[in-house]
Amino acid sequence: MENYDIDKDLNKLLNEPGMDDALKEYGNKFFWSRLLGYIPIALLVIVVLISTFCIRCCPILFSVFVLILIFIFMLRVSYLMKRGIEKRFFANISYINNDIYQKMYNKRHRYNWEYLTYILENRIQQSEHQNDVFKKTITIVLTLLGIKALYSKVNLWNLIFENTKLSFQSALLPAVRIGMLLLVVSVFIETYDCLINNSVKLEKWYVLLNHANKLKIESKRSQN
Repeated sequence: MENYDIDKDLNKLLNEPGMDDALKEYGNKFFWSRLLGYIPIALLVIVVLISTFCIRCCPILFSVFVLILIFIFMLRVSYLMKRGIEKRFFANISYINNDIYQKMYNKRHRYNWEYLTYILENRIQQSEHQNDVFKKTITIVLTLLGIKALYSKVNLWNLIFENTKLSFQSALLPAVRIGMLLLVVSVFIETYDCLINNSVKLEKWYVLLNHANKLKIESKRSQN
């Protein structure tokens, strides 16, 4: 028996035949779907950033109008792409989800589901706390690095603003670029969280908790 968790009952459940493989497959599907989910946002950022450089020589009103149109169009495209990725993900994991539930259902008389739901809720709280600490830490670090970069020899501020004259247009386009860069930072944090941190593990706990809650309710009904 492999040691997946320090709790004896939860470890026993995770060692049920085929459970580890099913959870790994679910985790892999979740990982790739979440990673692919950042493509629409990346596309939005790239197109909007490129457009700010392309329209900087145009009249002010025209620049604003074109920028708004591009942003709305890319927002719609990004939304449709993300929705398509999510639909494909849910279609791919439905059979895995059912398989995990069936394995738990077949062994329903061997476990105290009320106790297991308590343990799983505890694991989720621990994982969420770790995620929260991680995100806050990496956000603070990136903010400090960004502030340092602004006053460094690279002079990132001038790089973004390109030493343009102070006008509505010269302020608008750099502001959009900064907004897009902040969006990139937030996506980087989420991607790093997905790749390195325990988001996949947390998702597995949620799946097990959802099924354990169903079996707990069913167990109480059968007792009555």
